[in-house]
Amino acid sequence: GAVLVDARSRDPEEVYAVSQRRLFLRFAGYDPRAAARRMANYWDTKYCLFGREHAFERLALNDEECPEMSQGVFYLLPGTDAFGRAIICYKFTKLPPGSDTAALKRVHQVAWYVLHLAMANKEARRNGVVLLVDMNGFSTRHFTTLDFIQRMGVLLFQSVPIRIRATHCCMPPESWWFRIALSVAMRAIGREGRSRVLFHRGSEEDVGKALEDSHGVSREGLPSALGGTLDPSYVENWASEYAVAASDGAS
Repeated sequence: GAVLVDARSRDPEEVYAVSQRRLFLRFAGYDPRAAARRMANYWDTKYCLFGREHAFERLALNDEECPEMSQGVFYLLPGTDAFGRAIICYKFTKLPPGSDTAALKRVHQVAWYVLHLAMANKEARRNGVVLLVDMNGFSTRHFTTLDFIQRMGVLLFQSVPIRIRATHCCMPPESWWFRIALSVAMRAIGREGRSRVLFHRGSEEDVGKALEDSHGVSREGLPSALGGTLDPSYVENWASEYAVAASDGAS
């Protein structure tokens, strides 16, 4: 794509570094065309989120510039699951209103940052990521824009070279409008993403038990809204728990 060509002309050492090419090739099962497509999506997304002028700066989000970092909308949980996969929590009811396009863009930036923090973990790079989508309390007033959903789908499933091994939709509402919203989201995440979506209904206790007993996610590392015992203060301070700089493409 044109953005990848531009990025390569501006900083060929970063864009085509051996470590970068190896990362995308390994992700794509050493299919060079698939790796090139994902790399093009990666730079398209990065330019869109941070602008051409900031695309090569080290990514460092903070609460002052990006309050969504500590609001619990999208964050990395401590440790890994029983299979060595990083665990990310995405809480729908914390999303900004659809009219606040600047805040929604910052949520995408947080998601980008979180995925790169996960990539900094060698074990997670190899084993992938588990996404826990907390829908507890989700209603029509939490609807966001179609553009936001589509961009998040591309970011999570089609650009950053770390694999979402499973998406656990926890406590989704039983309603016709949710089924409509779900169909839109399913199209945005692509065929592979759709094949890895699981639904968990019932109480918080039921969800926590299912995640621990059947999917290897310890309740000690889960927030209380998902039936876990994680210290509530963690959600506000999670970023400081990861003093690791986002590496590779995040730099």
